[in-house]
Amino acid sequence: MKFREFLVWARKLREAEIGEYRREFKNADPDGSGKLDTEEIENVLTHLGYTPLRCVIKDMLKEFDQDKEGQLDFDEFVNMMEVNRRTDGFSKELIAEMQATFKLFDPKGLGEVGVLQVAEILRYMGYNVELEEAESYVKAVDFNGNDSLDFREFLRLMRLHREERLTKLKEAFRESCDSLTQRISQSAAKNCLNKLGLKISGPLLAAFVAGVENSDTLDFDDFVTVSDNCRRLIINKTRRQANFLDEEVQTFEQAFKRYDIDSSGDITRKEMNVLVGDLGIEIRTVDDQNHFLGILVEARSSAKKAGIAKEDVGDQNTGITFWTFIHLLRQCQTREDIKKAHNLSKNKHTFSTEQFAELEGVFNHWLERAAKDAGFKTDEDSESEAESECWSEAESAVSSEQEVQLNPKDKLLPLRLLWKLLRRLGLNVTRTHRDQLQGKIALDKENRLPAALRRRAIDLDGFMRLLTWMLDSNFSSLRVIVEMGPRPTDWHKPVAGQGPSRAGRPSIFTR
Repeated sequence: MKFREFLVWARKLREAEIGEYRREFKNADPDGSGKLDTEEIENVLTHLGYTPLRCVIKDMLKEFDQDKEGQLDFDEFVNMMEVNRRTDGFSKELIAEMQATFKLFDPKGLGEVGVLQVAEILRYMGYNVELEEAESYVKAVDFNGNDSLDFREFLRLMRLHREERLTKLKEAFRESCDSLTQRISQSAAKNCLNKLGLKISGPLLAAFVAGVENSDTLDFDDFVTVSDNCRRLIINKTRRQANFLDEEVQTFEQAFKRYDIDSSGDITRKEMNVLVGDLGIEIRTVDDQNHFLGILVEARSSAKKAGIAKEDVGDQNTGITFWTFIHLLRQCQTREDIKKAHNLSKNKHTFSTEQFAELEGVFNHWLERAAKDAGFKTDEDSESEAESECWSEAESAVSSEQEVQLNPKDKLLPLRLLWKLLRRLGLNVTRTHRDQLQGKIALDKENRLPAALRRRAIDLDGFMRLLTWMLDSNFSSLRVIVEMGPRPTDWHKPVAGQGPSRAGRPSIFTR
C-alpha cells in the first residue's frame, strides 16, 4: 500500500467510525431531541456492556458536556465514545493509579506483564484471586497469544474484572433488596458484604453512608460505593497478610506455634529444619541453603513493603517472626505459581475425537439452517430487537467492495447465526462481548479466510479454536453455563420453560 492509498483507507475508516457513532446516537435518542439525557446515556453504556453507575455518568457529563446543559449533543457524544474506548470507561485518576501499579510489577520496564504478575497485581489491589482465575482473564484479552499483556490489554482485563465483580454485587443486592423500592437496609447490606468476604462493622458502614440521602436504605449505586470503600479500607490489611484470608492466617498462626517449639516468638535456626522439610525445600548442599536464604530475604522484603514494622520482621541475625513466616508462605506459593504458569503456557486444550465429532454435528446443523433460510427464525429462537440491531450494524459496517456472497459449499457459518448458537447455549453476550469475539476471529493467526469473510463468517476449524479460547478465558462465564446446561447436541433444540435443560455435565467439556 502506498502512502496516498493509506490516507484514503484511513479516511474511509474514519467515515465508517462516524457512521457507527451516528447509529449509536440515533438508537439512544428515541425522542429525536438531538441530545442525550442521563437515562439515554445510561442505555448507551448498558448496550456497550458496561454497568452504568451514577458516579460514572456524572463524571462523563462533567468531562464532555461543554455547554453544561446536563445533556450530550452528537459531537460531545463522539468525544465520549472515543475516550471511553481508549480508557475502557475508567476515570483519569483510576488509570493513573493502575498505571503506577502496572509499573510496580514491571520493574525492568518491558511494558508487559505475564500471568503471574497479573495475579500479584490483583492481589495487591485488594482482590483475592488464584493463578487459574488470573490466567482466564489474561486469555480473554491476549489476542496475539503471547501470554503477556501491555498496559492497554491490562486495562481491558481490569474492565472485565470490574464488570464481573459488579455482576456479583448486583446478584447479592437483588437477593436482599426490597422489590418495590429497589433499596436495601443497612443491616442487609452489611450481611451481603460479609458474605462477599468484605467484613465490615455496623458503625463503619454507618460512617460510609453518612453522606447518602436517606441513608437508612441504599440503592445499588450506594451499595457499590460502600463495597469499594470497604475494599480500599482493607487493602493495607490484605497486603500485611500477604493476601491470605483471615481464616488462612488463623490456620498459619496455629502452625507457627507448632514450629516455634520454645515459644520464643520466632522460629530459630534449630527449629527451621521441620519447617523447611514441610515446605519441600532441600537444604542438603550450600547452594540449597543459599536458595532458602534468598527466599527468606524476599519474604522479609515483602513484609516490609506491606508496612510491617522492622522489629516485627526481623533480619538475618534473628529467627523467622510470625509476619515473615506469612510472607515466606506466599513466596513459596508464588514459586509454585511460576511452575503452574509455565505448564499452563504449554498446555493448549484440544478436543478428543468424540468431542470434535459432537461439536462438528452442532456446527453442521447450524450450517443447514443457514442454507435453508438466512433469516430462519422460530418463536422460541427469535432475537431481541437489540440483538438483531447489533448484527445489522456489524454487517452494514462492511464496505461495498468487501461484500462477498457466502457459498453453502464452503461450509462457512454466518456470524449472525453464531450469535444465535451462543445465545442458545445461554450466554449473555453484550455489544462489548460481540466486538471481542469479532476481534478474536479477525486476529486468529490460523484463520485462512479472506479478510472480507472474517467479518461475516467462520469455518469449522475457526469455530473449534474459538470455543477453546472461550473455555480457556471463561468467556461470559461459559464454564459455569456448560457445567449446568444442555449437551452441545441440544444446542439446536428449542428452549423450553425458563431456559436450557439441566441435563448434567456435558462430556464435550470434560477436561
